[in-house]
Amino acid sequence: MFGLFFDCLLSPRIRSAAVPSAPLNFRGISTDPTTIQLLWTAPDMPEGRALLGYQLRYRARPQTQGGTERDTGSGSAGSIAGSTQTISIGPEVTDYYLKGLEPSTHYYVSLAGRTANGKGVAAQIEVITKDYLFNLPSPKGVHLRTLTSNSAKLCWEPPELPRLVGSVVGYELLFGLAEQNSLGDLSPANATGVIPLPQSICCCFTMLHLTPATDYRVWLRLTLQPNQQHGPDNGSDRESIRAWMTSASERILGPVSEPQAFRTLTTSSSKSSMHGKV
Repeated sequence: MFGLFFDCLLSPRIRSAAVPSAPLNFRGISTDPTTIQLLWTAPDMPEGRALLGYQLRYRARPQTQGGTERDTGSGSAGSIAGSTQTISIGPEVTDYYLKGLEPSTHYYVSLAGRTANGKGVAAQIEVITKDYLFNLPSPKGVHLRTLTSNSAKLCWEPPELPRLVGSVVGYELLFGLAEQNSLGDLSPANATGVIPLPQSICCCFTMLHLTPATDYRVWLRLTLQPNQQHGPDNGSDRESIRAWMTSASERILGPVSEPQAFRTLTTSSSKSSMHGKV
């Protein structure tokens, strides 16, 4: 996962008799998911004029989800989506950390020098903040909802994940038969099978066609599924995902949940294979 870096969009070197040129070599890079480091060189100044400081302006590009704008402004400033924030910076500064931003968000940033005669030409850049690392959590609240002789319904709590990470996360259900292993040896590593579950299955799954009067152990874990069909619709989000995915086929697994142990009810039904449904 990487912060995307954009060099300064070249602005015309416009000079007037009273205001400074655009700051030179203006650039920015996301140092962490909520911070952008800005660097520049002092502008060319009109003769006899002193640089009084800089005006820094920035705003987040609104993210559309279902026809509405997502709040992508600076969290520290309490801004609304797409609103412009203005910061005054001293004349001696050429290195500034813009903090309190949203992760994985596209920001427009401009910087202009000031003299007694007003604001000079603005230099402009665009920077995308980093997203958080893939520290997938263990599923919480996994519990048995219903049980019959040949089925069991498991449910769990929705995971709390950063926006883009959550868009490509699914599940895996691991299961094992206790009668085929001693209780001390049965673990996810030697589970009988694995059932992949897409992201849309949240947050219950019913296992069907189980064997009656049989002891089962079940685990759940989060997995990264970058190729799942229901990824982010926003083009910028897709670009960000490609930037911090090392490979489209990379398989990142989270830790398993606490095991769920249950015994199916007794019946005369014959044994069959395991399947499932939502």
